[in-house]
Amino acid sequence: MEIPWYYFLYLYRAFVDALSLCEEPMKLHASELNRDQYLGRWLFIAAASSSPSSLRTFTSADSTLFSMTQSNDPQRLQLQAAIRLKTGQCVPRSWIYLLKEGSADLATEGVPT
Repeated sequence: MEIPWYYFLYLYRAFVDALSLCEEPMKLHASELNRDQYLGRWLFIAAASSSPSSLRTFTSADSTLFSMTQSNDPQRLQLQAAIRLKTGQCVPRSWIYLLKEGSADLATEGVPT
């Protein structure tokens, strides 16, 4: 009986994962984010989830182009999106994220916490 090579690769990866000690990811405060890393244009073409219910939001969308810019106020980030639906229609959206000093969370302007 011939064993496919990818089984060995899978077992090797499982062995390496078992030996490596992963630390819990630390939440950075929103004020500590490297904003230059996230500013600019982003193309969103796929979504993945462990449950179908989490993907319902994305079923009608084909792709989305995001643009993140810094506003004049250093505690505000502007996010604009052009959402291309599967029907071919383009839906524009805009959000403002509020960076709170000493908090790891981003609040969205106009949305209750």
